[in-house]
Amino acid sequence: MACASWAVGSLAFTDGVGAAESATGPAVEILGRKPPGPSYPVSIVSHRWQVKIAQSNQVAIRPGSVYDIVTYFEENFGVGRPRFNYLFLDTGLGTADPIYPVFQRGRQASWGQLIAAMWSERNRHVDHQSVVDTPEGCRVYASYWLRQIDEFPALYARARADGYTLVDISFNYYEKLRPDAQCGRHRAHDPDEGFDPVAAITPYAPAFTGTDSVPPKLLARYEMKIGLLKLVTETFGRDRWPRFIERYKFKQNSLWYYPDGKRPASKASVTHPGGGHAFSASQLVFERTPALAARFPLRAVLPEKSFARYLDYLDGRPLPGFDSASEPGGDAVGIDDIQPANFLTSGLDIVPMGSPDAVRKLVGDPDNYRLVSILVRPYQREGDRHGAEDRVVPQIRFVYQLHLPDTDGGKGRPVEQVFLHLNFDAVAADAARATRDRQHRELLDAVARAASLRARAHPAWEKAVAELAAGHIGPDDLARVSFSSSLTGLWVFGSLSRADSPDGSLQPERVVREGVDVGYYSSVYDTTLFRDALAAATGARRQALAAHLAALTPERYRDPRRSDPGVLRFARMTCAQCHHMAGRDATHVALNDGLDRRFTAPVRYSAFMLNELDRQLAGAAAYWGGRHHQARK
Repeated sequence: MACASWAVGSLAFTDGVGAAESATGPAVEILGRKPPGPSYPVSIVSHRWQVKIAQSNQVAIRPGSVYDIVTYFEENFGVGRPRFNYLFLDTGLGTADPIYPVFQRGRQASWGQLIAAMWSERNRHVDHQSVVDTPEGCRVYASYWLRQIDEFPALYARARADGYTLVDISFNYYEKLRPDAQCGRHRAHDPDEGFDPVAAITPYAPAFTGTDSVPPKLLARYEMKIGLLKLVTETFGRDRWPRFIERYKFKQNSLWYYPDGKRPASKASVTHPGGGHAFSASQLVFERTPALAARFPLRAVLPEKSFARYLDYLDGRPLPGFDSASEPGGDAVGIDDIQPANFLTSGLDIVPMGSPDAVRKLVGDPDNYRLVSILVRPYQREGDRHGAEDRVVPQIRFVYQLHLPDTDGGKGRPVEQVFLHLNFDAVAADAARATRDRQHRELLDAVARAASLRARAHPAWEKAVAELAAGHIGPDDLARVSFSSSLTGLWVFGSLSRADSPDGSLQPERVVREGVDVGYYSSVYDTTLFRDALAAATGARRQALAAHLAALTPERYRDPRRSDPGVLRFARMTCAQCHHMAGRDATHVALNDGLDRRFTAPVRYSAFMLNELDRQLAGAAAYWGGRHHQARK
């Protein structure tokens, strides 16, 4: 089997928009502002992979993470070495800021490696290198080595049995081309003329088995990951897709999801016939302030008994006597499933997680959850929730984020592994239509007053929000408790709901969509279950499942369907499917981590969330006109 054979000397780069010359070989092209030059494809292929992260030292990709990626790869002829164009249609975690540049262009180690790999799938031992400039002034040096999983006979036994066949080892080094450059959720370095990121790591390719194969001091300079790949689909074809050169846009290679730095915005205000008020979606989002956070600590909003039920659910026990082996997706993970490699993240910082008992202590203290936002969902249709009656019940949602205690001067430090959503009915859900309408108008009046005061920076606006929310947080108003957790690296979602409970108590919700039962936990493995169902289906059911999966397959990284609530409906999609497609790193609302200086508000939220509120507002006239709504008998 061929080993890595390239030797790259110090790179003397030009202006960062053209090519660079290597001291030991042909020119090494930097993909930058100028469109890429012509290419001569040997093969063009698109893949969908399921990726499982085995090791990582970066915050954007955590050990234990599992996600799908969709890629487009042009294998091109090159003198001396093969060349490639690589397009990541989906970087795997929804509308998170990119895990790596979407467009990449570079070289492979040798024709010998490539020919061996083409001869047999078991000879997949190919080394890649690319250098990319981004519009925010970052240069990304990428070395990634593809290996057949059997090259590691003592490792990855379970993954091998689960169908993973390849190991993707990557080392990325981010360099600032200007002092103020911000390189997304990545650690960036000042220029160092004495350090060549590609040449420094290349000698470790032949014998690499894990992070202990690289000196710790050198390893610390890179963002490194080891990903295990399972093939989902492979499609060859020269004429199926626009070519890389036709798709390439320098601006779209930004390391931020929003290249322009524009905060997601709601549509124009919509007048509500029920109360005569005109609202935009952003007026329905009340971001945390110290006063609101102090007024609504979690222990004052979520009853102790419900908090205990949530903790059991989070720890892999949605029901007494629950057998995790019965969960269809195999994703009923609990705190005991946390591995030594797992960690917490806060901004660009990695925080050791500690033992499972330490994690239980952290998540088991309600004071470690801090308010993020209070959202008003004025036309929440219960029919948007699977199995619920199709009626409008406006809701108030409280979003909390896990914090580390006693840090940052006692203020607490937010981490990005656990979020908790509490949904309260803002009207008496079982009352007659006339009663619900009266309460609905009162809610709209209170929202309009609070939004108006906030817009005028009136000192009483926080009090108005508090009065608005406080009237709807009784135990009988609590309709749903939902959580998302990536403590084990795998994002999982669960909900306690009254929707299908005979006695009106909060019970774990079993998730069924399109006739596919994914169990009590929702994760990336939902889509695996859908693929299995598709393989066994025929006729109309096969068409429905195919359409479902097609809606979850982006045609480009910033596909507008990610933010379209008409496509991503919770009555149709599971929580994980929606969040992985639309949520920023699997969340729709989170405290601002401060990494992107263009956003200064205390809270960041996804465009999908605003679009969903816009969708609700658009139904106001129909609701008050009496259409699409029947009084509950």
